[in-house]
Amino acid sequence: MFAGREPNVEVEAPDPDIASSPAIERARDAVMKIRSSSDSCAMRSVGSGWVVSEDRVVTNAHVVAGGQRITVQPGGQGERHEATVVAFDPDLDLAILRVDTLDAPVLDRAPDLDRGAEAVAAGYPQGGDYTLTAARVRAQMAAVGRDVYGSKPVNRDIYALNTQLLPGDSGGPLLTTDGQVAGTVFARSADDPNTGYALTDDATDSWLDQAAELSSEVPTGDCVSREE
Repeated sequence: MFAGREPNVEVEAPDPDIASSPAIERARDAVMKIRSSSDSCAMRSVGSGWVVSEDRVVTNAHVVAGGQRITVQPGGQGERHEATVVAFDPDLDLAILRVDTLDAPVLDRAPDLDRGAEAVAAGYPQGGDYTLTAARVRAQMAAVGRDVYGSKPVNRDIYALNTQLLPGDSGGPLLTTDGQVAGTVFARSADDPNTGYALTDDATDSWLDQAAELSSEVPTGDCVSREE
């Protein structure tokens, strides 16, 4: 995640009851379970994503890297919809999918969160059921890390969070208390099980603002050896 030692920013534990608010619960139909598979590198991954505009879903690049068959499933149940990757940024670790058959609500995006703000990570940990995980912002920071292939250093604007993320949460939305998206979950700490990371909206807005206009399929690069 970080090119050097991870920062340690103390903040009080999140309130577990925050995940039960009606505004957050209503977001469920806009949070996708994402499956990606490829014969060429014998890989299969499961991650999370969220609807940024009509028929467009945001996830992490490492969830779909090398993918040849990608599907999204609203709420993690029912019909799986075939998806086409229309944006793939291995430096930022962001991808956007076009899903022509999708009928799901669009999530609004939120302003920056301050240190100590309550939030909720929504996704499918371990590829299982839809789960809401309480979080609290430790800090917003510019982080020097590696691209999804570990091949070069990159800079990202991120939230460090007091939360407990698992593989499969990656790509899901970081929701505010009123159900808006403040960021996109992309990693958990290698050092601290109570720390996770999300890309800020500022980090991703150049892609998210144009998501509705993206329609042409783009390559998904090589597979990656990494937890979803």
